[in-house]
Amino acid sequence: MVHCHRKASNVQSNSIDLSQLDYEKSTCPANLEHTCNLCQKLHTLEKDVEKAIAGLKQLLNRHQNLKTETNRTHSPIIRDLPVEILSKIFYSCISEEMRKVDGEPNYGDDLVPLQISAVCRTWRQVAWSSPELWTVMCFRRDFLSATHACLQYAIMKEWVSRSGALPVYVTLYEEAMKGAQGGRMVAIGCRCWELSLDLLARCSNRWKDVDVEISRASFEYIARHLKLKPPTRKLALASAEVWDHINSTDVLKLWQESEFGPQHLRINRSIRLQHISIDWKHVTHVEIRAWIPKECASLLRYAPQLVSCLFEEVVGDASVEFPDLGGPPICHPSLRSLHFQCCVPAAPFFDCIALPFLEEFEYSNYIIRNGMADPFLMSFFSRSSFPLKKLSLDAYMFTPEYLVAVLDLVPTLVRLELSFSYTCWKKEENSALMVYLLSHLATAATLSNNAGSGASDEFLPRLEVLEVHQWVGPDFPWTFVPDFVGFPSETGKPGQRSIKSIAITTHNLPPPQMLPDDVVNRLVSLQQVGVNLGYRASSNGLKFVPATWEAIQLPHSGNIDVVPSIVPTSSLVTTVYC
Repeated sequence: MVHCHRKASNVQSNSIDLSQLDYEKSTCPANLEHTCNLCQKLHTLEKDVEKAIAGLKQLLNRHQNLKTETNRTHSPIIRDLPVEILSKIFYSCISEEMRKVDGEPNYGDDLVPLQISAVCRTWRQVAWSSPELWTVMCFRRDFLSATHACLQYAIMKEWVSRSGALPVYVTLYEEAMKGAQGGRMVAIGCRCWELSLDLLARCSNRWKDVDVEISRASFEYIARHLKLKPPTRKLALASAEVWDHINSTDVLKLWQESEFGPQHLRINRSIRLQHISIDWKHVTHVEIRAWIPKECASLLRYAPQLVSCLFEEVVGDASVEFPDLGGPPICHPSLRSLHFQCCVPAAPFFDCIALPFLEEFEYSNYIIRNGMADPFLMSFFSRSSFPLKKLSLDAYMFTPEYLVAVLDLVPTLVRLELSFSYTCWKKEENSALMVYLLSHLATAATLSNNAGSGASDEFLPRLEVLEVHQWVGPDFPWTFVPDFVGFPSETGKPGQRSIKSIAITTHNLPPPQMLPDDVVNRLVSLQQVGVNLGYRASSNGLKFVPATWEAIQLPHSGNIDVVPSIVPTSSLVTTVYC
């Protein structure tokens, strides 16, 4: 039946409401042997309507056929193109990212074959015979209607068939339970959701990327009834439900042992290390959210080929029982990059690992605000002795002395990033920390030059880039920069740091800072020889803007003469731009 949407009373609708014909016919009470005259007329009229509907359908079919012939006649170029050329043209509608070698689908790529197929019959036939258009599969289970899963299943049967033998990219999403009764509408006896899972399982040998966010019941159905092969590149697992702890005998095994497996693995909330059995030996990159520290450390033991590891929102969940790791620290043989973001004490993680090949490390902890005193980070650095090249830290976690002591353990460092907070309430302490660090860099540079290149007391001798993020409060202490960078004539020489960039990220670009003229001259000279000294403002799209300063000449007495801005350019105050 066609249902029209009501419009304003003064607007004539072009829709025909046939729902009035859908009612239960009752017998005429006027005469038991013969219907009354009104009922006879009504019956005759309904017969006429049925004939009119049948005739309208025939006319619409003829209209569609004529439109098809018209398109063929009026579009000779498209008509005469070989199917292979048309198929390539249609494939160019897929996102550029997807069309790259080993590319990934973008949002909307799954809609492209439907949009092309809706144009005309010819395009639809070409699209249906082009497997490369049907490799992105998005299947949702919503509960807004009882027939939603049935319709999805009917579509997916054709979709999987049209993808041929090509690798496929699968997204599987199941709406979360709502309320006590769930608000779920499922037809009685309907198994279309399970049939859809079976259908996707039959093409699992072609899975390349798979993103799954389903209920625990659906995960259990897959583990108990289906035989899957893992995707060859990426796997993402998530569930909107809260999962309770399960016994080791109930661990869900989603697929059989395989000679290959996902290289990239992302696990989101609810799903824990002990919930699902995964063959970790092929995994090289992981992104984990909301695990406890011991789980994160244990993962390093199970995944010997890991190269990159990101742990976000590491929590301290008292409901999660996890055995003590015990034994010597876990020494990982291949990890190169580690990102660890937590809101609990991190010692249970760092105390039981050693990463001798780590090159990039980012660490932040939201509960530390008064300066770190726990030595676990220094112990981790000493135990690992890694060739670290990039280090990112939240500066508010450290006292100045502790930060310098930690940095002293990584002489291989090339890039240092320190983050503050726009809402941090101890702005003066932030400034004091930067002054302490920059002055130590300047002093260490002088000691290094006196002792000779390669001396054991060098402090960050290979540093090239310093990034300070979310800087607030007093002016940045540029005064110390020339001393730790050195004179322009010494840049790049043995025994001298090869500083290339010092960038300060702020909310707004600050006005020119007033500094002694000799400091300004050295800073500008450094900019002229190619050292980037400046700001990135979030209000300016984080574009790099070279810093400017106002030079103040200091009299021999040591007092600063502040000169009004109306004095000539030969005055004591001069604005210097790079």
